[in-house]
Amino acid sequence: MCSSDLPEVPMPLILSFLLASAPTSQVLADGSVQASIHVDLAPELVWPQMDSPSKIAALSQAGGIESEVKEGECWLLHRKMDLVVYTIDWHTKACPTTSGLMETLVEGEGMKSYQSLWQVLPDGEGSLIQIQSKTLTSLPAPPGMVQKAAIKESEAGLRNIKAALEAN
Repeated sequence: MCSSDLPEVPMPLILSFLLASAPTSQVLADGSVQASIHVDLAPELVWPQMDSPSKIAALSQAGGIESEVKEGECWLLHRKMDLVVYTIDWHTKACPTTSGLMETLVEGEGMKSYQSLWQVLPDGEGSLIQIQSKTLTSLPAPPGMVQKAAIKESEAGLRNIKAALEAN
């Protein structure tokens, strides 16, 4: 079949398909970063595959969790990130919420504050997976640089999660 035999697909249709499968992100007024992506699965099928920090880390291929210890309904996490010049070493506590998982800083070297919220929300016939995070480091890095890195990591993680969930 030659290319002239293929039906012409309108550009707006191609763009809407590409945008629907791509994560969206923004920096909110409080300085936190929010990123989300639509998946073609109902929340009740998505959340059981993302209901712990280690499951989210495995699906997103983010890594960084050195250890995870269950404490009641929550998890105590030891995280580590090796940067070019510095190593950030911190401990967090992740607990379930009504629609997701909230992680907050307990203590850490290189971190002033850290909070993230993973949510799985109904979105038409599927789900919206959303991560909102706010990171303040004690490193000499401008907040905009930290936010840009958080957006890049969040979007990559969401693309990996979408691919893994929709492949099953």
